[in-house]
Amino acid sequence: SCVSMDGQIELFQKTIVEELVPMFEGPTELYQYLGDSIFIIWAGSNDYLLNYFSGLSPEYNNKEIKGARKIVVLEVGPLGCLPIYRKKGGHDETWCDESKNANATMFNTRLAPMLHNLSSDYPDSYFTLGKLYELTDDVFKHPSNYGMTNVSSSCCVTGPFLGNLACYPFMDACADPEKHLFWDGAHPTQASHQLLATPCFNGSNVCVPNNIQQLVQLKAKTATFLHSAA
Repeated sequence: SCVSMDGQIELFQKTIVEELVPMFEGPTELYQYLGDSIFIIWAGSNDYLLNYFSGLSPEYNNKEIKGARKIVVLEVGPLGCLPIYRKKGGHDETWCDESKNANATMFNTRLAPMLHNLSSDYPDSYFTLGKLYELTDDVFKHPSNYGMTNVSSSCCVTGPFLGNLACYPFMDACADPEKHLFWDGAHPTQASHQLLATPCFNGSNVCVPNNIQQLVQLKAKTATFLHSAA
């Protein structure tokens, strides 16, 4: 099963104590290292797919992320355009569940001001928003511009027995995954991740106000503790 956000933070804290502390002479060097590191948070999709859309509500606890100063938080993509929903309803390749897309848009609309508030609450940290919804939506509408030929069905042939979602080793995969947007019913292919990652690394419109290259160049500020805002 997926490791929860709280569980991941706990593992991160354990890694600091057991693996990173012995590597440095003291806390100053350790927190300088952590401050220069880039933390990427991409959460929300599974909360909607496995909880909210199923009538459940995920629970979060307030946790500390010790030493994190450069944080990239990515938007949720167009959830209603995932193959899992097209297959379940028997819809054609142009159909998307706009009600689910509206949920994703609502999440993203609230994400930007949340990061702005965190920037004010934690002036010693840098927060970058990964604006993936608009980019992914454009890939859906103009796949050939991105070298894609299939943005509607999964590369791995999933079936109703497994909810049209996951792909397992005994299942057949397509011969050209680099042309597909989705690997299985909900997860992108490696080529899709590259489409999203490249402009975030060196572009000006996807990861704002600082892309990854710019974050690397920014000098880490005084170390404090950042609490998760989930």
